Amino acid sequence: MPHSANFSKFHKFIAAELAATRDRIRNLIGDAHWLSDGEHKEVVLRKTLRNHIPEVFHVGKGFISFENSTSNQIDILISDKTHPTLFKDGDMRIVTPDAARVIIEVKTSVQDRSKLREYLNKLADDIEMIRKSNSPIPYCWAGLFVFEKGRLSHDTILETLAEVTGDNVVRVINAVALGPDDFFRFWQKGSEISSTVDGPVWHSYEIEKLSFSYFVGNVVVDHLTWERSFRSQYAWSPAEAGKERLRKYYIALSEKRSQSFR
Repeated sequence: MPHSANFSKFHKFIAAELAATRDRIRNLIGDAHWLSDGEHKEVVLRKTLRNHIPEVFHVGKGFISFENSTSNQIDILISDKTHPTLFKDGDMRIVTPDAARVIIEVKTSVQDRSKLREYLNKLADDIEMIRKSNSPIPYCWAGLFVFEKGRLSHDTILETLAEVTGDNVVRVINAVALGPDDFFRFWQKGSEISSTVDGPVWHSYEIEKLSFSYFVGNVVVDHLTWERSFRSQYAWSPAEAGKERLRKYYIALSEKRSQSFR
């Protein structure tokens, strides 16, 4: 008799694997270095992404070289191997914007709104330059990955996302994982997921131990391999009956205040 796959459990193992790798490093170097040196946190997420993305992409760190400027240093840069590389050394890459597919900012925690605004602004500045350079096909994806939840509420996260974007779609940050339970996602057309907003909108979700897995799944399937992976979407939707039943708040691209779904 064929074995029945348990995809929900599989995705919880992805989150557990991320946490286990993090804790192994923390046990070796101690909490002081875990909090002060960000490189090893980025290594943890890069390792997980490499396990799942198609091998036509490279997962590393680096910079985007524009015609007259250079991006901030990018914690996680996923680039297309079919495009030329200006410089490579180990994980480090310097590429032109057409090669960039995903940029991710990685943090241990975010404890106040001013820090959140700072991190999101840095990310939005970089993704805006990449998308403008690639116009009219702004295909690069941007995300913020935070290992520990901190004290920020869902409405604060959403309102800061909208503030930083400033009603400018090229500055949109596609997803935020805030600790293992809280996930935020941008939808280009809210009407496609029965949102209260028909147009561009962010939703927030409370999904126990699945935030990290949804973040990875959004990179792997919804962005990097959407057309080829549509029929395997069931394998990348870890919450039983889908995450839309777990949504909490929303904010439209052009709004300043978030609202509750309840």
